[in-house]
Amino acid sequence: MSNSQAKTMQELLDNAEKKLKVPLRGSIIEGVITDITKKMVVVDIGGKTEGVVIDKEFELAQDFIEDLAVGDTISVYIISSENDKGQTLLSLKKAAMDKKWDMFINALENNLNVNVKGVELNKGGMIVVCYGIRGFVPSSQFGKIHLGKLHELINKKFDVKVIEVDREKNRLIFSERHVSEQNIIEQRDAALTNIKVNDELEGTVS
Repeated sequence: MSNSQAKTMQELLDNAEKKLKVPLRGSIIEGVITDITKKMVVVDIGGKTEGVVIDKEFELAQDFIEDLAVGDTISVYIISSENDKGQTLLSLKKAAMDKKWDMFINALENNLNVNVKGVELNKGGMIVVCYGIRGFVPSSQFGKIHLGKLHELINKKFDVKVIEVDREKNRLIFSERHVSEQNIIEQRDAALTNIKVNDELEGTVS
C-alpha cells in the first residue's frame, strides 16, 4: 500500500469516528426516536449503537412518552455509555421537565386553568404540586370562599391560574382567586375601563 493510499484510508477512518458520536456519561444530547414499545423507547443519538430508555427511566417518563412519536427529536441524558448489551442507557427526565415548564408558560400566555394539589401551608400562603413540580399560591390569591379555611385544601385538588413562571429561578406562582372569582374580576376590570379622572362614584367599604 502506498503512502497516499494509507493516508486516504486513515482519513476515512478519522471521518467515520467523527461522524459516530461517543456519548459521554452525564451529557445531554439530541436524538431522534426510532421506535417506541410498551417497555422501551429507542433513540438514534448518532453513536455506534442506539440509545434506549428502559426500566425505571421508562416508568418515570411514561406520561411524557405517551405524547411522543417515531421521528420526534428530543433531548436525552446519558446515564451509561454502554451496558452489557452494548446499548447506551438514556433518561428523558430533562425533556419531560422542559415540557412541563412549557405547559405552564402556555397556560400563562393563554389564561388557562391548571389543576394543583395542596401540600402545605406557611405564613405567606400554600405550597402546591402540579405535574410533580412545586408551586406557590399566596394567601392574597385565594378567593373569599376559602379565606380562614385554607387548611381544608391540603391534600385536595383545585384549579388555579398561572400568574408567574420563571424556570431559571424554579419559581411558579398561581392564583386560585382568578378562577373562583373570575367573573367578579372581569366585571371589575370592565368597569375600570369606563372610569375617568375626576368621576364621582358610590361604593361600599369592603
